[in-house]
Amino acid sequence: MQKKLESLHPRVRVLTHPDQFPVNWSHHQKLVVCDQRVAFIGGLDLCIGRYDTPDHVLFDPCELSTLWPGKDYYNPTFCGIAEPHKPFCGELDRAHVPRMPWHDVHMRVDGATAWSAAANFAQRWNHHRDAAGSDVPYLVPRLGVCINVAPTTSVAAPATAPVTAPPAVARRKKLTLRAPRSPEPETVSPAPAPLRQPSVFSLRVSQASVWNPAEAETPARGLKKQYASGSGNEKGNGSTCTCQVLRSIAPWSGGYATEASVLDAYLRLIKRAKHLIYIENQYFVSSLAGGGVRNKVAEALWKRIALSVASGEPFKVVIVLPTHPEGDIVESLALQYVMYWQRRTISDERGLLGRFRKKFPVVDPSRYITFHTLRNWGVISGRLITNQIYVHSKLMLVDDQYAIVGSANINDRSLLGDRDSELCVCVGPEADAEANAPSSFVKSLRKALWTEHLGLTEEEAAAFWADDDVERQHSAWCEVSRSNSATYEVAFPRLTQSSTIHTWADYTPQQRVQWPVAHKAVVAHLTATVKGHVLDFPHDFLRDVNLGPFTNVYQLVVQ
Repeated sequence: MQKKLESLHPRVRVLTHPDQFPVNWSHHQKLVVCDQRVAFIGGLDLCIGRYDTPDHVLFDPCELSTLWPGKDYYNPTFCGIAEPHKPFCGELDRAHVPRMPWHDVHMRVDGATAWSAAANFAQRWNHHRDAAGSDVPYLVPRLGVCINVAPTTSVAAPATAPVTAPPAVARRKKLTLRAPRSPEPETVSPAPAPLRQPSVFSLRVSQASVWNPAEAETPARGLKKQYASGSGNEKGNGSTCTCQVLRSIAPWSGGYATEASVLDAYLRLIKRAKHLIYIENQYFVSSLAGGGVRNKVAEALWKRIALSVASGEPFKVVIVLPTHPEGDIVESLALQYVMYWQRRTISDERGLLGRFRKKFPVVDPSRYITFHTLRNWGVISGRLITNQIYVHSKLMLVDDQYAIVGSANINDRSLLGDRDSELCVCVGPEADAEANAPSSFVKSLRKALWTEHLGLTEEEAAAFWADDDVERQHSAWCEVSRSNSATYEVAFPRLTQSSTIHTWADYTPQQRVQWPVAHKAVVAHLTATVKGHVLDFPHDFLRDVNLGPFTNVYQLVVQ
C-alpha cells in the first residue's frame, strides 16, 4: 500500500509505524487535515465497506454501482476482504447476500481546532520518522497562525527555521482567528527538539473548569480556549463553538508523556450531566466488568444514575451499540470474548443493569438507562432479509450542551492512553452562550441522529422537536424501539441475533439462514409498522453460553 500511494505523485509521502510484528496496539486516529485550516475528525475509516447513506439499504444488485462498487458491497459475517488491491472485484453474491450497512459520525472543524489537529499530525509524523529511520522531512506546524493562545509547552525549532509561540491571551472573551499564510505546510530539517511533557492537548486533573467557558479565562490554569466553526445549526450553517482537542497518546505512539484526555473528558462530562447522556459506540467494555478492566466510564454512569434514582430526579442514559462485533461470531474467539466482557459490563450482576436491580429492586432500570441497536430489512430475489446496521460511531452527547466525537471506543485499548492512539474533539456551547444554554451544534447533532434512527418524516420531526421535553422524547424513542423489536421477531422468527436465542443450539449462523419468502402481506406489514432502525439491544442473546475467558486473546481484545 505504501508503494502504491507514493507512486501516485512525487509529493506523496507515506510513513508506517511501528515496524514490528506482532503489533499489540494500533494507530486508531481518523484524521484528514487540509492546509491547517480545515480538519475532519471522527470515527470513519478511509477504507473499503465504510460508505453508506442514512437509508442504510441492504442490497444493491449492480456490481459496478456508483454507491457500492466491488468490495464496497461488504458483509464480514459472510466473508472478509481478500485481495484488497483489487477493490472493484466483489466477493459477495448480491442476488442472495445482504450488505452490512455502516453507521458512523465524522465532523468538520476549522480555526484553532484544525490547527491543533495539524499539530497532532506533525508530532506523530516526526516521531514515526525517527523510529523508522526515514529521510522524509520533519514537519513543524505554524504557531501563531490559526491559533489564539500559546501552548502550555513551547515547541523548540532549529535555528534555520525559528518558530515562536504567540503571546498568551488572557481574559478575552472573543478572539479573531487568522487564516494560514500559505496552503503548504512547512518542512524543515533537522528535527525540532521533542516534547517530553504533556502536549498542548492535555486536559490535566487540575483543570476542573475546562468545560465552563466563563471560567476558562485564567491562564494560570493552563486552559486552551479554542473556537471552531463546525456544521452547527439545523440549517447546516456554520456555528462558532468552544472546542477542546482530546487524545490518547503515549511514548510508543507519539514520543510524548502518556495522555488520556479522552477518558478524562468522558468522566468529567458524565459527572456533571443533568438530564440526558446519549452514547453511540462500537464497544462498551468498562471497569464494572472486573477482571483487570481499568477505564471507569461505566462506573461513572452508574454513580450518576444512582444519584438520580436516590433523589427521584429524572435522568436518562441512552446507549446505542452494534448487535454483535463485526465478523463471524461462531468462528472468532476474539469476537466472542468482546461479547463476554461487554455482557459483564452491561447485564451481569456486577454490571450496570445488575447493580441497578440489586440496589433498586422495585425501580424499572429502563426509566434511567436503555441499550439499543440498529437494524434494517429488505427484499432480495423474493426473500425477506435483515441485517444489523453496524454502529461504528464513537460519540457522547450530554444535555445538548457538550459532545465528544472522535475515534475512541469505550474500552481500555482506546481510553487508557498508553495503548491505541486516539483523537477526539469535545464541543461545547457557543462562546457567548448563557450559562446552561444548549449548543446549537450538539443539539442539531442529536436531532439529526434521533430523526434518522426513529425514521421521522418532516412533519413528525417538527412535532417531535417542538419542545425540549427530554422525558417525552425518551419515552417516544423507547416505544419505537420496543415496537420495532416486536415486529422483527414476528417477521423473522428466531432472528439470528435476538434475545430468544440463548444457546449455540438455538443459533443459526446468518450464512445458513433460510430467509422467509417475501409475501406481500408481510412486506406491507413491515413497511407500515417498522419506524426507522432502532431496536432494543438483545441482552439475552447467547446468555447461557460461556463466551470466555480465553486468556490467549485477552490482551488483544480487552486490554
